[in-house]
Amino acid sequence: MSPRFLFGSPKFQMEVSGSEEFVAEYIALARDQIGSALSGVAEVDIVEPAAGDPPAPPAQVTLETFYQASQLREGRGALQDSILVFGLYLQEKQGKPEFTIEDLNFCFDLVGMRRPKSLANTLGIMKRDRHLLQGGSRRGAYVLSDRGHMRARRCSEP
Repeated sequence: MSPRFLFGSPKFQMEVSGSEEFVAEYIALARDQIGSALSGVAEVDIVEPAAGDPPAPPAQVTLETFYQASQLREGRGALQDSILVFGLYLQEKQGKPEFTIEDLNFCFDLVGMRRPKSLANTLGIMKRDRHLLQGGSRRGAYVLSDRGHMRARRCSEP
């Protein structure tokens, strides 16, 4: 079973699953938020995963390696290409059926890019106008459309 980390408090919530390295990177990036949420907490419950939880497929390559090997546009369209490559990585390499803005922000952090201020707007354009994304099973969740998947594949192939 691949690692899965769930954290919830009134101040901060997160869920991440995937390879050990990917989960560790997420936790390291969120360390301050987790610490802040735990301040003043006397006891922490550790819950073991349920036996029926489906394991995520192991990642063969890190996000940084996958992203750096991608052929991304520069200037106009570069942000959309980055989002598509991140979505492809999360869905195919990490086994996440859908992704959120928070997932994408962590991806930007992991590859050392500044988080875009217009991410929600860009996702809306990619979904409504460009048809590169589709809505996921819940509000704020996305999946790559067939068109988005093909575009992400073209970007990620050497």
